[in-house]
Amino acid sequence: MALELRETDVTRAADVVFPVAPVTDKSGMFVTWEGRPRPFPAVFDDPRSLPDLRVLSGIAEELALLGQGSPLGFRTVAQARAEMEDLGPWDGERAPTVEASATTHADSDGGLRLATWKQMIDHGSMQDGDPAMRATARRPVARVSPRTYATLHESVRGRRRPGR
Repeated sequence: MALELRETDVTRAADVVFPVAPVTDKSGMFVTWEGRPRPFPAVFDDPRSLPDLRVLSGIAEELALLGQGSPLGFRTVAQARAEMEDLGPWDGERAPTVEASATTHADSDGGLRLATWKQMIDHGSMQDGDPAMRATARRPVARVSPRTYATLHESVRGRRRPGR
């Protein structure tokens, strides 16, 4: 099942796709990594747009009628926000912090290891039609040692020179 605005890799793999409202047509709330709520209002009011919450609430209600699960208990963002505020911030135990340090590994097979991070601007469908924003994305970079670089295929080596 997928909730999407348009065809994506996810919708092509899904058995069922529910069209949902674009971000501009729905209000909601993000919770920052510090646990602070950041509500945002809908910019436009299009009665034909169904927000994700309404779709998920409808699915839960239908499943409850079939004896599978129970309704969410809310159908609007205001009701969901009130429920979140009633629950309040997490005051239980936090997961312990795991200490990690950089390590080196000797590759017995001569292979490479990949360390990466999520690119904040990628080829996501919400950037369709906005080449200026997409152009601000960081370019992926691979850093390898001079010895590893010397072993790479010429088609890879020809793209950039070492140290650049």
